Amino acid sequence: MTAAFTGGVLGPATATGSADLNGLVGGAQIGYNWQAGALVFGVEADINASGQSASGVTACGIGCSITETSRINWFGTVRGRVGFVAANT
Repeated sequence: MTAAFTGGVLGPATATGSADLNGLVGGAQIGYNWQAGALVFGVEADINASGQSASGVTACGIGCSITETSRINWFGTVRGRVGFVAANT
């Protein structure tokens, strides 16, 4: 698929925007660690819900503007771990 655009901007482009970071972020976390001799291995994961959002407006010329909005509904991470036991008590 090909697309073409021709046009121009009359005057400088300007951008304004705001971010609404109010709200609650919460979630759950789970993980497991195991030891083999002096080495410790682990895995951990979490998932969170979020109400964060942002919006912005860019003026692209006379009578022309572009509005964008983004929202983070949820996010999560997974991480591994490797460690060493210095003193086994």
